[in-house]
Amino acid sequence: MTTRLLPRHAPFETDALAALDQVLAAASREQRMWLSDYLVAGGNPPGQGTRDEDVSVGEVVEYVNLNSSRSDRTTMHVAVAFPAGAPPYGPESVIDLIGIDGGSMPARVLPVASSRREVADEVHALMPVSAGDATIAERIRLGSQVTVRIREEAGFRLPAEPGTDVIMIGVEAGVAPYRALTQERRALGAGGRSWLFFGGRRFTHDFLYQLEWQAALADRSLTRMDVAFSHDQPERIGVEDRLLDRREELVAWIESGASLSICAAPESAERARSALVKAIADVRACSTDVAGGIVAGMASQGRFSERHS
Repeated sequence: MTTRLLPRHAPFETDALAALDQVLAAASREQRMWLSDYLVAGGNPPGQGTRDEDVSVGEVVEYVNLNSSRSDRTTMHVAVAFPAGAPPYGPESVIDLIGIDGGSMPARVLPVASSRREVADEVHALMPVSAGDATIAERIRLGSQVTVRIREEAGFRLPAEPGTDVIMIGVEAGVAPYRALTQERRALGAGGRSWLFFGGRRFTHDFLYQLEWQAALADRSLTRMDVAFSHDQPERIGVEDRLLDRREELVAWIESGASLSICAAPESAERARSALVKAIADVRACSTDVAGGIVAGMASQGRFSERHS
């Protein structure tokens, strides 16, 4: 069946947005991401019309579901090796997956989950899999040749100075850039403190990279970690609750100059941001408007950023 982005005879000025809403409602998650990137780019769809030098081909050398078989989540850890050397990338980078074994596809945007300083000529990424894009996940195998473009994502920044204290709030696959940043800071011998808040559904099934975080705490490349598993008790507990539990220390870190970022699905990110504002308001005995202004000021200074995963 052929899918059209818009019905043929939709009057553009008034009806196009309504028609687009209909298309998005019927589209898979993969198709929605592709269309969103197409509109943001204002021209060529992701993975099309790009220069040859922007694109690299690598081999999948690791492909592992980080959730247990009893989880209702699937989060694939993907490691791609580049015999000629990995393209330059940093903890904030994303990967446009645009081809598998010679076949092209709408771009699938994956967050980088590694530091080149630690994994050399590889790049690691996380790929959460939903029903709408399960076909792509099934096409990838160990040894698959994948065509990718690695790029920076505007608006999401992590501290480049290794001496900066950093607070990282990641929910589910949103933890990807924080694994990359932790590896980067370990390789650099970073002197700054780091604090990770991680959220998932169940401790036994959904604790992504659990052993790595425990090792990072042991070698002090991660200073501290708080976790929240929303389905491990009758009442829902999320990272926003942990932020409020630790409000005094959280605000003390911020006041000492720490950078803070959030990487989560939109709803989870909103809850975390609201909890951050409330924590500041409670500790500083100010209104939420004033506390929100403090967060906005951090953003203008490059000390706060947010990415939706």
